[in-house]
Amino acid sequence: MNTKETKKAGSFRLDRGLYKHIEELAKKNNHSFNNLLETLLIQATNYHEPNQTTIDAMNEIGLETISKDEFHDLVDKM
Repeated sequence: MNTKETKKAGSFRLDRGLYKHIEELAKKNNHSFNNLLETLLIQATNYHEPNQTTIDAMNEIGLETISKDEFHDLVDKM
C-alpha cells in the first residue's frame, strides 16, 4: 500500500515537554514519532476507517455487506 497517497501532511505546534514525552514513548515502543502520534490520535478519537487492504480482506471472507457501524462494533470488540 502506498501510504504517501493516503496521508495528509500537516504542521502544528506542541509544547516542547509534550513533544519530548511523545518522542521518548515512541523510542521506547520502537515506533516513529509520527506513527505513535497517529496511533494516539486514532485511539483518542475512536477513529476506525478500514483501509483498502482491510476492505479487500473483508470481501475475501464474505464481509462485503458489513455496514460502517457493524465494522466499528467489530473493531471495538478486538
